[in-house]
Amino acid sequence: MMEEEKNNVENSAEPIGDQAADAQSSGDQAADLQSSGDQAADAQPSDVVTPQPDKPLSGKELRRQKKEAAAAQKAEAAAQKAREKAEAEAQKARQKEESLAAKLQRRQEKKEYRQGVRQERGQEIRLLWHIVEFIMLVTFIVLAIDQVGLYGFLFVWFFIALAAASIVLLLAGLIRAFRKKRAGIMILVSLIGIIGCIAWFIFLVSSKLI
Repeated sequence: MMEEEKNNVENSAEPIGDQAADAQSSGDQAADLQSSGDQAADAQPSDVVTPQPDKPLSGKELRRQKKEAAAAQKAEAAAQKAREKAEAEAQKARQKEESLAAKLQRRQEKKEYRQGVRQERGQEIRLLWHIVEFIMLVTFIVLAIDQVGLYGFLFVWFFIALAAASIVLLLAGLIRAFRKKRAGIMILVSLIGIIGCIAWFIFLVSSKLI
């Protein structure tokens, strides 16, 4: 009987010990949870950055800022001077170009004026030469008529002169044609003169005037 009671007491004590162990483990878990909560609570304020008041600048930083401001002002002044210098150089270049263009224009005007004067003089000289030629021709005609008579001049001298002039004009027209210049009128007039001389010579021969 004593042994049975002892066994019953031991059997009843084992579940009690197990329950106590379970309770102790749950207490440990609760303590762990509490400690993790405390750690989260402790970590939460550390994440928030509290604004700190601005610290007064030291003497070195103030001098550095002053130097930077002075350097920036110097750079701006240098850039302004460079811009003004570039503008002045550009203005000088424009003035130089304008003066050069004015000089070239004056030279061109003088050149054109001289060319106009030369052309006028050339025209005057050619006109005088034509007048002299006409006077000389009239003089020779009068002298020829006086020497051989009117009929002799018309029948012989006139057509000899006409034939010579037509041949010279034909040669001049051929030379201009070889040089690829206009010479159709010259050749046509020379051919008409030559044909007229030939026809007049045939008429004189047929009429037995020669």
